[in-house]
This record gives sequence, C-alpha cells and structure tokens, in this order.
Amino acid sequence: MNEPEPDYNRAHDFFANRYVERGMLKWQGYYLSDHTSALNKEATDKQPQQVHERQSSDTVRELLADAYANQYMVSIQRYPHNSDKVYAPDLTGHISGTTGDAVVLDTGQPLMINDIRHVKLIK
Repeated sequence: MNEPEPDYNRAHDFFANRYVERGMLKWQGYYLSDHTSALNKEATDKQPQQVHERQSSDTVRELLADAYANQYMVSIQRYPHNSDKVYAPDLTGHISGTTGDAVVLDTGQPLMINDIRHVKLIK
C-alpha cells in the first residue's frame, strides 16, 4: 500500500499557531528522587534569622569602641536592605580598624555604623 504524502502545510500551521512550548516544565520528570529530596531539605533548613533588640547608635558606638580597645570578638546584626525585611546572618569577627563612620572587620569588610542594628561582645 502506498502511504499518503505528509501535509507539510498542516504541520507548519500547527507549530506556528497552536503548539505551546512548555519550556523547562517538560523536563521536571527527569529530576532524580535524591535531587528532589535535597531541594526540599534545603528549603526547610532555611530558618529565619533571629532578630535582636535594636540598640541606639550611641550604644553601638560604645560597644564597638570597647571591642576594638580590648580586642573582643563581636557579633553584628545589620539592618535589612531588602524589600521583604529579612535579616542577613550576623557578621562575626574582630574589629581591625575604623574609617570615618565605618568599622572594618578582620575579614576586610567595612561596615557603616549607621547600618548596624545590634552589637554583641563575645569575650
């Protein structure tokens, strides 16, 4: 038996006007169960950062000066700078110096004093 010749115009019309590309959605069935469980565990492990009591700028400056003079380690919580008001993890380290209205941690990271919400001395 002779097969009919394919209708290329019909196929072109289907792909040009009716077919909807699903993008990455079509590949979701290929995730391995180990990968899926790791993604789910990672999502549940993200605990919200503990919010410390807000300190006045004078208190922050006094604590930073004390830590610098006595070489205490500090834990610093910064104000959130994102739209969902999520606090970044506390920065921990020794203060290696100051520059104007900023302090520099031993990691080399400068922090503006006005961006610091809470300071805890670790003796």
